[in-house]
Amino acid sequence: KKIKGELSRLMECDREKYEKFFNVFGTQLKYGIIGDYGMKRDLLTDLLLYRSAEKEKLISLREYVDSMPESQKYIYYAAAETPERAAKLPQNEQVRARGFDILCFSTDADEFVAEILGSYAEKKFCNVCSQDLGLESDEEKAAADKADGAERIISTLRKYNIKGGFFFTGEFFEMYPDVVRRLVAEGHYVGSHSYGHLLYAPWGNRDSLLVTRQEFNEDIFKSYKVLREFGITNAPYFIPPYEHYNATISSWARQLGLQVINYTPGTLTNGDYTTPEMKRYFSSKEILGRIWEYERTDPNGLNGHIMLIHFGTDPARTDKFYDKLPGLIRELRRKGYSFTPLKDNDQAHL
Repeated sequence: KKIKGELSRLMECDREKYEKFFNVFGTQLKYGIIGDYGMKRDLLTDLLLYRSAEKEKLISLREYVDSMPESQKYIYYAAAETPERAAKLPQNEQVRARGFDILCFSTDADEFVAEILGSYAEKKFCNVCSQDLGLESDEEKAAADKADGAERIISTLRKYNIKGGFFFTGEFFEMYPDVVRRLVAEGHYVGSHSYGHLLYAPWGNRDSLLVTRQEFNEDIFKSYKVLREFGITNAPYFIPPYEHYNATISSWARQLGLQVINYTPGTLTNGDYTTPEMKRYFSSKEILGRIWEYERTDPNGLNGHIMLIHFGTDPARTDKFYDKLPGLIRELRRKGYSFTPLKDNDQAHL
């Protein structure tokens, strides 16, 4: 305990000197936890350091946990031959895209320690290669499966005689069947946003893939099976999950008879799912401001624009952009714009 106290003070008061010590004796500290079935875990755990993928420096488990966003469930780690390779694993993309840091493991001892500890500060360890990354609380994915704006949006479109295009995940169809039937009955286009909301390509390397063609096809087949159960047989347009895809995904979709489409970037409406604690939060006022700035500065204004508005958002976002829809429609019509159903708009093709 006396030695731990001295090392803890060294870590706090002279970090550079402690990191030099850790680079030499860090492996011994890890094996000190592994030995005796973790009997010394409480003594040694806070002395461990790992390379942070985000900060690109050594950090302790306490420092990692203290910097975690509220929505983060797990302590994420990536394992490879070196910390640098661990930081570049394509599996990291889904985690990093949420603003979550990743610890870079580069020795067998690192994973053994994580297994023995199980958790730290009540946060479990999670390998980025796991099937379940616990990202279901992520606001964007949550927005794909929420319908708190259903009544507001549907009633507004009916009032102004506008037919919208709605793209849902398989889970949404299963959670809100009455909403889907209502949209179909009122003549709106209802299509697929995939079944499982998969991330097709890394955020930082769009030309590569995170899914195989078989995985892509199986997910699409499952999605369109659900559409058929709702009597939807003519839904050729498809918006990929996260609105993130590449030429290969477009080609695979085309070979299945589908046309990939996407929103028109530039107005920030796709950020209407963001919540105040997120680093990139966009308020409804900011989104509206960007819409009018785009309309004023683009040579074509908003002609041919596909505007993405989420059907629902996380409860943490009380500033619901869909509540601004009536005023937005009125102002656009005052400016001379009309609304064309997606199925009648050839410009929607990409």
